[in-house]
Amino acid sequence: MTSHHSSTWSEDMEILLRKLMDDGLAYSAIARRIGHGITRCAVAGKVRRLGLPYRDSQSTRRAAGRRSSR
Repeated sequence: MTSHHSSTWSEDMEILLRKLMDDGLAYSAIARRIGHGITRCAVAGKVRRLGLPYRDSQSTRRAAGRRSSR
């Protein structure tokens, strides 16, 4: 039998998620900043459920490359 870790998103955590998304952080970095056992996959799922603009890792890398090449 497997055990499932359940994390509850507080309103403060959702506010921080939105801010960090606006700042352009990757899902893994957002998960580390939020803490409370939140994983990269949990961040991705919450982004989808909240209807926030989805960023895949490739488009994030391309955008970062463009910023650093200027």
